[in-house]
This record gives sequence, C-alpha cells and structure tokens, in this order.
Amino acid sequence: MAPTDATPPTPGTSPLPAGLPADLAGRARVRDDGLLWVSPGTLDDEPRLRGLGYGPVRHVLQLRCTLPLDPSAGAPAPCRPFRPGLDDDEFLDVNHRAFEWHPEQGDLDAAGLAERLAAPWFSAEGFLVHTDDGGRIDGYCWTKVHPASTDEPAMGEIYVVARDPEVQVRGLGRALVVTGLEHLSRQTVDGAPLAVGMLYVESTNERAVGLYRSLGFSLHHQDVAYSLPGAAP
Repeated sequence: MAPTDATPPTPGTSPLPAGLPADLAGRARVRDDGLLWVSPGTLDDEPRLRGLGYGPVRHVLQLRCTLPLDPSAGAPAPCRPFRPGLDDDEFLDVNHRAFEWHPEQGDLDAAGLAERLAAPWFSAEGFLVHTDDGGRIDGYCWTKVHPASTDEPAMGEIYVVARDPEVQVRGLGRALVVTGLEHLSRQTVDGAPLAVGMLYVESTNERAVGLYRSLGFSLHHQDVAYSLPGAAP
C-alpha cells in the first residue's frame, strides 16, 4: 500500500485575496502553506479561478465509509498502542521515510509530534503501531475521533497510516487500515458507536485510492488548493 496522509494544512490568518466571487469566498481559506484552499471544490471552480490567475496545485479527496466494516474487508494487523516518550524516535524515523514525498507529513519532527500528542483529541489507544519480529515499529495507523457538529455526524478518521517503505510485508497496508477502522467502530460518542469512517487522500495517490474504495470508501467531497495569482503553479 502507498502511504497516505492528505489532511490539508491548518487555516492561516491571511486575508482572502480581493476579487473572489462571493460563492467561492464563502468556501475559501488561505492556509499556512500560502495556498488558497477551496472546500468543497466544485467542477465550476477551476475554470473561473484559472481565469483570475489561480493555478490548481493539489486535489485532496475526503472519502467516507460505513462502520463497522464488512467482514470480507480482511483481517486486521496485530498492533499495540503507541507509547509516548518511548516510541517517538522510531515512529519519526519510519514516518519520515514513508512520507518523503508529502508536503506536510514528511517534515514532522519531535516538536510537531509533541504538539499532536498534547492535543485534546489525542488517544494513545487510537495510535496503533505494528512491530516486526524484533519489536521495531514497521507500520502504524493513527486514528482520530470527531464529535458531531451541527451539520456533520460523529466520525472516526484514519488520521495517518503508513508502513515502513523498506519493509515488504504483503498486505500490511490494507491490514493496518482495517485495524484502524475496527478500532474506530468500537468507539462511542455520546453513548452511540461511531457509524462513519473518514480519511483524506491525495487524488494522485491512485494506489491508495483504489485500496480505500475496495474497503467500501466513497467520495464525499474534495478540497482543492490553488497557487495565488503571480505565483508559480
């Protein structure tokens, strides 16, 4: 499985550029990466934004599935919870090699990990790591629970999942995703079990998209990032 983590960067504080059509401005943010992100993106957005000088850079898909998974999805991988303070260096090493290609996740360092481990949503029980016969981390599935909002149900997110690119264990990527979704299906919000699984994936990561679709995920919406006028697309 190709590793994937396509969660868009956090919103920045930059004001929106002038001249955006009103319907686009309501869905647009300039995020910390300096790009204009439109969420959800529509088929009509791109030609209009190109006409204003914006260039599409990334298409990030949000996929969702029903929980629990059908048993035909396959067996989970044997995993244990992440141990903060003990597993940090091994995780960062695997994460860096798995995500050298990724604009956000590949640069995760000790400070960034510490920030995430201190976040209110963090649960070590939901940060599932797989180890080889020697006890070294060779894959992981990090999950996240989102409470319900006024317009969205409670959801369980596959926040980031990957295997060590130097370790070729057939089927490990799929089994890690199954492990994360099975864990999420056992979680409750306000007394009710989670019924929706969710993740983000780059549209260009065709191998991962194919895997997720085979597990029952379907497209909910896409977030599209655009370079600002005058910037290289």
